[in-house]
Amino acid sequence: VLMDLLYHYIDELRAEAKQRGIRINVLSTDESKIPKHIKHKIRQMVAETSANTQFTLNICLSYGGRGEIVHACTSIVQKVQNNQLKVQDIDEDIFSQHLYLQDNPDVIIRTS
Repeated sequence: VLMDLLYHYIDELRAEAKQRGIRINVLSTDESKIPKHIKHKIRQMVAETSANTQFTLNICLSYGGRGEIVHACTSIVQKVQNNQLKVQDIDEDIFSQHLYLQDNPDVIIRTS
């Protein structure tokens, strides 16, 4: 049902964002749960708003915080295995660089 609502309103959101100069990012830890027809519209919306600079709207869709942590850890491990990073150099800054957003958002609205 939620994906149907997104599909119904995504064109309206894209047009409004373009008009107001809003850049839209969509973050997902499990894109396999997003139907293909919606992925297409999401890619279009992200691409068409990518140059906007007034404000950035981050939409977390099929997202889980634990999934993002696992992704960050996996990326760091790969760099260590490829000798691109030393274990002793891993700190909070390095970890933050591997998260989906490096800057802290101003507002977070979380649904359960």
